[in-house]
Formats: sequence, structure tokens, C-alpha cells
Amino acid sequence: MSARQTVLKYAPIFLALGIFSLFMRPPVPLDETRYLAVAWQMHIDGDWLVPHLNGNPYSQKPPLFFWLINAGWTVFGVNEWWPRLLPALATLLTLGLVARFASNLSAATSSERFRIRPEIAVALLVGSLAWVFYSTALLFDMLMALFTTMGWLGVLRAQRQLRGGWPLVAIAMGLGILCKGPVILLYILPLALFAPFFPLANPEQTQVSKRSNSSKSKWYLQMLASLLLAASIALAWALPAANRGGSAYADDILWGQTAGRMKESFSHDHPWWWYLPISLALLLPWIFVPSFWRGTNRAWANPSTRWLLLSAALPFLIFSAMSGKQPHYLIPLMPLLAIAATSDTTVNSSTKAFSGVWKRMRWLMPSILLIALLIVPNSVLQPFRMQEMAQRVHALQEQNIAVLYTGKYHGDLHFLGRLTTSLHQSRDLTKLPNWLKKHGRGYLIVTDRQAERLSIITPELLKKAEFEQLYRTGKMYLIDLAHVELE
Repeated sequence: MSARQTVLKYAPIFLALGIFSLFMRPPVPLDETRYLAVAWQMHIDGDWLVPHLNGNPYSQKPPLFFWLINAGWTVFGVNEWWPRLLPALATLLTLGLVARFASNLSAATSSERFRIRPEIAVALLVGSLAWVFYSTALLFDMLMALFTTMGWLGVLRAQRQLRGGWPLVAIAMGLGILCKGPVILLYILPLALFAPFFPLANPEQTQVSKRSNSSKSKWYLQMLASLLLAASIALAWALPAANRGGSAYADDILWGQTAGRMKESFSHDHPWWWYLPISLALLLPWIFVPSFWRGTNRAWANPSTRWLLLSAALPFLIFSAMSGKQPHYLIPLMPLLAIAATSDTTVNSSTKAFSGVWKRMRWLMPSILLIALLIVPNSVLQPFRMQEMAQRVHALQEQNIAVLYTGKYHGDLHFLGRLTTSLHQSRDLTKLPNWLKKHGRGYLIVTDRQAERLSIITPELLKKAEFEQLYRTGKMYLIDLAHVELE
């Protein structure tokens, strides 16, 4: 199955998932609403160089994702559906690249006793709960999976001495850095690092082909050149952005997102084994299919698929050593395991049984998620519905009434309320009298968790809130400061 056929075949299911998700659930705080807020401020400010959140430079993520959102808004107008469909579109393109990568690897290693099965590898991803779930999440990880697979395809082309291999690797790494930072190197470079030790040849061949006999030094020099080209792509944005954003922003994007963040990740205690159960959960429901484990075991017997497994294992170990762990960090590694696990060492009854399993199960997880979106109780989603609070804040700003947010504001209200004015922020309410003198009148937004730490916010005051709503695991309140007794 070609890459184009793969995309067309699975487009209906992933577009349906994206559309159902759009209508059946709100954008979830903190992450989804924050990314929408950054994209929204980029739109209203017209500043595509330095992303902002609530009026301050936002250095936690590079701008590529926000550029893509704003590019769609330029064409379709500001809406919620375009950003929410982006992960589904990235998922489809990734599946197409997975099919192409598997086909290219199969062409390089095919023999009577061993072959790669692209259609089963794609179906294994489609039938994976994690892959389907994150295709509907407004996060960076499916876009990172797209760039990662693009980089792997470039490495494979370079390994086969085909044109455009290393430039494709460089472009993929450059786009990945612009999307989520240098973490893209952990996904792509292991495949390139191990490549000289796994020349592509049929298992029964006794001699390696001339194409795979290029010296290791030449290979690694080419890899270094592609890395420098990727860095130049990223620096084409980072250097002007650092100059525009100021010294603190420059330090964050040039240092804090690389070595500084790595140092922090290794400086806190966190269980090294955390990813072991998570990885099993990501592979649901395939961990209950015996032929999946047999396929993974078979993969280790062949140099080509052993190359894939080791290239996934190295970043897995590095992520395990870091304290900052999230399940979706492993998503871009899943295609390597899917391709390796669905390879055949022999065409036998076991192979036919596995083919039958994926044909029956590939639609199971998409169907389950669609049904879950339809039947999920409103009470479960209510703590994430920020629309009414956002609209109330918008109405206050239209009246030139200042709004003060206690604690750290993550942008929960900005896009939903189409706010064009930044919210004031403060953790120290002892300065509230001076703030009120400056603004004349104001409102306070506080969560119950924050209220517990502030003596000025009493239970009686919370009862006088003009509006309250469920928020994540607690509540959020909108309070008219005219009810606050100040000393």
C-alpha cells in the first residue's frame, strides 16, 4: 500500500475522530487552552516572531505549531475547528510516511525468508488506543511524530545511498526543533547513529552490498552536516526572536530549552521505571495479542529490524532517566516498534493468523473512542468547560473593568473569550488596595486551591462570587472586589 493510499484509506476515520472530538468535548485546560491562547495572541498582535501568552513572551515552546494554526486562520478565519483538526491531519500524514518507510525498508531487505509488512504496521498504529487518542489532542506530539518519521525516512534513504536522504533528515530535525525544541534529536539521531552497524542486506547474504560499505567516518560527517543544517533552520528563527524578545526570553529559548532544561530534568528524583507500565498502556490492546509479542521476538533475529528496536530503545532509556515524564513523549517512537513487530521471518500460519488479527482489530480502538465521545457524561466534561467564565471576563473588559487573576495564569480564558486585553496577575494580594486605587474597580478570579492559601479570601467571600464553575478537580470563582473588606 502506497503512502497516498494509506492516507486516503484512513482519512475518514481520523477526520471523523477529530470532528467528533471538536463537538463532543471542549479544549482541555491547561495545555489545550494555553496553546490556543498563544496562537490567539499571535493573531491579534500580528507578531509571528515571538509568541506571547497574556502579554508576556512565551518561551516554553517554539512557534511552528502556532504558525500552522494562524496560517489556517488566515485562510478560514479564526475558529476552533482548524487547530483541533491539526493533530488528526498530522496523524494521517505520519501514517503515510510510516507506510513509505516500511516499503523502502522492505525493498532493501526483502527476501524469501524475511519481509516488512507496511499495511500491518500502519494498521497496528491505527488499532492502538494511544495513537487514536492523541490524534484528537491539541498537543505537539502527533506533529513531532510526523517530523520524526520524516527524519527516519531520510536516514533510510541515506543508508540506501538514494538522493535527498540527508537533506530530508536536516529539514525534519529543523522543523522538529521549531515545533518542540531539540527533543527531536532524541527521536531521529539514534537511527542514524546505529545505521553503520546495520548494513541493509538480505539475511541469507554472506557479503554486504557495496552501497552499505561507506566508511563510518564519512557517514558521521554527513550526519553532523545535517545536524548543522537543522540548527541553521532553527536559528533562522531563534536569533531574531532572541533579539526581539529581550535577554530573559533569549536565555530561555537558547539555553533554558536545551541544556538548562536537561539539567533540571536530571536533578530531581523520579522513578526510572515509570515508563515501563506506561509503555504497556500505550500498546493497548496489542499487549493481549500473542502474535504481537511473537512478531517483536522475530524482529530481534533480523539486523534490519533489530536496528529499529535499538533506535527506539535508546531514547526510551534517556527519557526514563529524566525526571520530567509524560506518556505522550513516547508517541513518536511507536512507528519503529510497529514496523519491527509486524515483520515476517517466515510466511506461515502464524503470519496468516496475525494478519487476521489486525484486520479484525484495526477499527476497534477508533470505534471505542468514537462511542466514548458520544456517551461520555456531561458531568465528566463540565470541569473543563471554560466558555461562560471566558465570556463574562470578556464582557468586563468591554466595560474597561480590570480583572485580576490570582496565581499563575495559563491562558484558560483567552481564546474562548476572544480576550484582547491581558489579565492582571498576582500571587500577593497584600497589594490589592493599591491595585484597586489604580483601577478604580475590579474583579478577582481565584480557584479554591488558591483561596485556601490566601487569608483575604474567606468562605463567606466565595459565597458572594458573581459566578462560579467547576474547574479541573475544584472550582473557579469570579468575585467583585467591591465585596472584599480591605484594611
